[in-house]
Amino acid sequence: MVKMVRGEMRVRNKKEIIERYGFDRNLQEKAKKYEGVKLLTSLCQYAFLFMAGFLTLAFGISAGLERFALNYTSDPWLVVALYFVIGFLCFWLVSLPFDYYKEYVVEHRFDLSVQTRRSWMGDKIKELVLGISFYLMVCEAIYYFIRTSPTCWWVPAWILISVVNTFIILIFPVLIAPLFLKYTPIKDEQLIGKLTDIARKAGLKVLGVYEEKASAKTRKINAALVGVGKTRRMFLYDTLLSRCTSDEIEAIVAHELGHHVRHVFGKMISIMVLATLPTLFFVDHVLKGTMTYFGLGGIESIATLPLFLLSSEIFSKTVTPLTYVFSRNEERQADRFALEITYKPDAFISSMIKVHDQNLGDADPHPIVEFLFHNHPAGKKRVEHAIAYKKSME
Repeated sequence: MVKMVRGEMRVRNKKEIIERYGFDRNLQEKAKKYEGVKLLTSLCQYAFLFMAGFLTLAFGISAGLERFALNYTSDPWLVVALYFVIGFLCFWLVSLPFDYYKEYVVEHRFDLSVQTRRSWMGDKIKELVLGISFYLMVCEAIYYFIRTSPTCWWVPAWILISVVNTFIILIFPVLIAPLFLKYTPIKDEQLIGKLTDIARKAGLKVLGVYEEKASAKTRKINAALVGVGKTRRMFLYDTLLSRCTSDEIEAIVAHELGHHVRHVFGKMISIMVLATLPTLFFVDHVLKGTMTYFGLGGIESIATLPLFLLSSEIFSKTVTPLTYVFSRNEERQADRFALEITYKPDAFISSMIKVHDQNLGDADPHPIVEFLFHNHPAGKKRVEHAIAYKKSME
């Protein structure tokens, strides 16, 4: 009984602390439920797909698909292509129910989405086409490296994957994202002047300021600064423009400017490149050590692809929390930059509160949850930092 009372008091105190910082208590309770549902769904999806991949290998389904491809052609390039396209389609179909529940049902249940089923399905088909287009080329190249250099294939594969991933990161905001959200130049000249001035103050040139028509799909608010050099542009959700003041928008954009000033994207790409090499080295050892267990002929066989993906995913998920440590630190530095360049801590605080409440971001997650799954600091910590900065200004 005493433990129960103490537990209730701790919960009540946490709620009061959140409310004292300005967060909406009801929305934050809803945010915890939202994050819990999303996290549980993602974990179930990963567990299901992992088991499906293992069974695909254990019951010879992967080897059977390779034999099916060999019935039509003996050309290794065409065998890889046929296997990959059929396999990717099957993976997409198996993942679709989880994606539908997580991205459509849950988002609507928590009043975050206004997207129609037709629009959502259209986006998934676009993702399917893009995925096949990009990853088929990568898969063909990797298995070519394995066929020609089975001992050290992972070295040229590392170079290729690093180049392709960097290329995708650079072109995504400019060429791929517009396929999912339309945008137009912002017409508010006063806001444009305010944002370009703060960019100039940060020493960055911005090509333009654009409004993304996000309200057709979501109620969430967001902003981004994308591109490099002469291609750098600001993108603001129309939901952000309608819900935040110009000072709050300036604070949010200043945070994004901080990332560019600190070259965070170059750092993240470097970490990704460095992490890819040990991942492929690990995959190489897994393939060579376990393929006979599954009755696979050799590592050059495309039937090893599920084993390739499973081992790389295991390694990736193991090191991801460590990359989140770096990411959270960079987010804190960008927050500091925004506070110092705008000198508007109140606007920064209110913007953080609006972002977390409107997007149902848990402002006070459990430390373990934050360490394992959050690439941003908890909202409460970000507000605390801004409050401390405000006091230092007095």
